[in-house]
Amino acid sequence: MEKCTWSKDVTKEQQFRVLPKHSQSNKQDYHYDITSVDMKDSRLGKQIVNLQQKIRQSNMAGFLSVSTGILLVAAAGGWDITNHLLNKPESFFSPPHAALYSGVALVIIGTILIYQCRARFRDQESNSKDHNRQRKKAVVNAGSLSSLQLSLKLIYLGTTMLVSSGPFDYMWHTAFGLDGLLSPPHSLLTVGMAFCSTGSLIGILSSSRSLVNDNKNRVTSFQISKIKGTIINDSTIPDNSRKRKISASSPYRPAYHPVFVIIGILPVWLTLSGLIHMATLPFSDTPFFNFNLNPIVAVVIATICFPFLVSFILFSSFRLCVRQDDNLISGPRSVKINKDMPFGILTIIGITFIVVNVLTSILPNEYLIPTLPFYMINILPLVAADMLLVKGSVINHNQNSSDKRENKHANYLAGAILGLGFFTIYFPLITHTYNEALPNSEPVWPSLTGLIYFDMIEKISVFLIAPAIIMGVCGVVISSYILDRKETQKITMPELT
Repeated sequence: MEKCTWSKDVTKEQQFRVLPKHSQSNKQDYHYDITSVDMKDSRLGKQIVNLQQKIRQSNMAGFLSVSTGILLVAAAGGWDITNHLLNKPESFFSPPHAALYSGVALVIIGTILIYQCRARFRDQESNSKDHNRQRKKAVVNAGSLSSLQLSLKLIYLGTTMLVSSGPFDYMWHTAFGLDGLLSPPHSLLTVGMAFCSTGSLIGILSSSRSLVNDNKNRVTSFQISKIKGTIINDSTIPDNSRKRKISASSPYRPAYHPVFVIIGILPVWLTLSGLIHMATLPFSDTPFFNFNLNPIVAVVIATICFPFLVSFILFSSFRLCVRQDDNLISGPRSVKINKDMPFGILTIIGITFIVVNVLTSILPNEYLIPTLPFYMINILPLVAADMLLVKGSVINHNQNSSDKRENKHANYLAGAILGLGFFTIYFPLITHTYNEALPNSEPVWPSLTGLIYFDMIEKISVFLIAPAIIMGVCGVVISSYILDRKETQKITMPELT
């Protein structure tokens, strides 16, 4: 055991007992966690937990509203594209537009809720004269607060872009008439949706993270069951302390509730898919501007981005529903699947995406309804990847080296399977992208979409297999790196008076 003294005026009871970080680094890298089993019965500890819960609960409704709104906007956008391809008459209150306006309204409502909750919290803290409340501000979970701050910035920026795209689109139509899919107003709208959905996902995960361990066998007041540092006394932070920075890490990552993961991650998937479609679909040639990319460039972008996105999103959704415990004494990390969702989270999110695509891109076109049995085959690779991951593909650090390699291979195989499915899961819109790059291609009329697609599979599938597998594996690697990386934040202790 080693001790680290804050300053000369700090007593021994105000010091941390810490364990050095086990690493190959020669530097003395100490990690302190602002949590403690010794604080479980303290008034300050309970107040901190209650404060964190209040922050999380007060913001959750707003984040869910923003995610639901973006989900509605993204689905309405796909539906509107299909109606344009079918040359259906549209008006300001056509069903896709009405759904889009409703989604935007939900996003605005959610943003207002988030802003009001944060404003009330700041007012309460600024008006409080209680010294313990000032201490709580210093030791409240810095990781959650920093994530919330990032999510708020993304949501505020995204909502601003979302709302301003409406008047911008009106002015564009007034000046240039018909606009293409990749027009500046549509790009502003979709990028704003991406910011909102990403910020909302971060907010949902940060707010839904369990701050109090609900395991009855553990008596800690905080979410971290194994700690590297222990606060000896409630008076850990001296009254006259100056600003100090502590490197804090979270050795325990709880499983997130599957419902929150689905609501948070699906709008991100739909929005990012929409951005890729905007860049690759040949629907942006108008009398005034031609924003269509070169067909070969569009095909390259689609072949790289779509399999990566499918693998990254679905693998990440599974990993977010896995709980990891870190034993700081012996070192190994154990992995346990969330009991509420032992199997199927990946499959459910994939099926939900399929259902949205069926409702917005297939069913509106009567000529594509016979392709529904074929499209439902997309469920099979989802189930196969889910089974691979559930049966131990997430690395268990208690295993020996050969088992770890086998589990990594299972992860990569699941990513390859998910990547290979991109060409079918993005049917029918992907037909237009690849058809443009084929020699002597014919127009993709709504009645011919299915025939052209199945004929196209025979011509290009051999060229898609290798890049789809590679990008699918890359999606797993990048997702694993992001989720496995130790979260190290800087906690700044403000001067307390």
